[in-house]
Amino acid sequence: MSKLVIAVLVIAGFIACKGTQPTEPADIAFEKARINLEAMYNNVDSFSEGFARASLGDSSTYVDSNGKELIPYQYNVQTFREGLGLVQAGEKGPFYYIDKTGKKVLDLSGYTNAFSFFGGYATVANKDGDYGLIDKTGKEVIPCVNEEGPQNITGDIYIVHPKDGGKKVVNLKGDVVLPVKEFKELYYDDVNKRYALSNDSGWYLLDDKGAVIKKLDADGVFYPHDGAYVVNKTVAGKGTQNAIMDGNGDIIVPYGKYDNIEQWYEGFACVGVETGTSPNKEIAGATDVHQKVGYVDKTGKEVIALQFEDMMQSFNEGYAIAMQKGKVGFIDKTGKWVILPQFDKARQFSHGFAKVTVGSNSFYIDTKGNKVL
Repeated sequence: MSKLVIAVLVIAGFIACKGTQPTEPADIAFEKARINLEAMYNNVDSFSEGFARASLGDSSTYVDSNGKELIPYQYNVQTFREGLGLVQAGEKGPFYYIDKTGKKVLDLSGYTNAFSFFGGYATVANKDGDYGLIDKTGKEVIPCVNEEGPQNITGDIYIVHPKDGGKKVVNLKGDVVLPVKEFKELYYDDVNKRYALSNDSGWYLLDDKGAVIKKLDADGVFYPHDGAYVVNKTVAGKGTQNAIMDGNGDIIVPYGKYDNIEQWYEGFACVGVETGTSPNKEIAGATDVHQKVGYVDKTGKEVIALQFEDMMQSFNEGYAIAMQKGKVGFIDKTGKWVILPQFDKARQFSHGFAKVTVGSNSFYIDTKGNKVL
């Protein structure tokens, strides 16, 4: 075989191998871009739909992953959602939406407040301060006649607060879908298809038609995650105690077993038992509360024993920040240290990177603990 043929085959093989090299996931590439842009701005939010909100002084704009600014600086811009970015040109408006080319596509000059789109709709307020909901054509699907912005419960179901008093649970046609009027708070559990509702006489569990299933043994109920609730109540002589309730309204972790309980994220809730207090070293007169920390699953089972110190953190991307002997590191969902406690401060992982601090030096690490940026 001639040298020329061999050379051609080698080059062809190289090109073929090069073409099959794995590409970096988009979310990781965008997070790297965000980190690199931090030095140029006061703050750079996470990328959404190809753009990040970047602030400089009292103004903000959108930037792409190369740092190119989409529009001139404005008083405020909000996260790109569903192909639209919300822009406020001055402290008192006007508001408008732009597309990904920077073109103004929806003028909100008749409104004094607005929010990003979610599920095809956005909350707005008119010149009288009354709230409603618009679609992407600017049509009011829920008229601006409410004291507060419509609160999405699930799908096309919203809580509205008419100016004539009371609250209603309606769909986008304005039909009442839940026959309840006088209530303070209302949550929907999309796992068990039930509502938790509070009124002057307490908390109740309702079915998806609004029928009462049972009154709940709780003074406070927090929004459900993974089909379970964190609840609390005042116990005579013991103050406020926390518990965990399942989707049937049954207490699965009794009141007082843990002093502190955080919400579920990625299937785990962080729990803590207080062990004592000490004076805060940085703030005169302040007191630090010490505790042992572990994790439970949504059945209430303690799956990671109380073995960490003080800091309560949720899992994110499979890892949680934990403290031991005053230093922080990262654990996995078995409770094993995957990055040993060696930092003074740390933030949760975001798209594979976490910001950590040692003394006055801050930097980013990957999930193996390697310094990367």
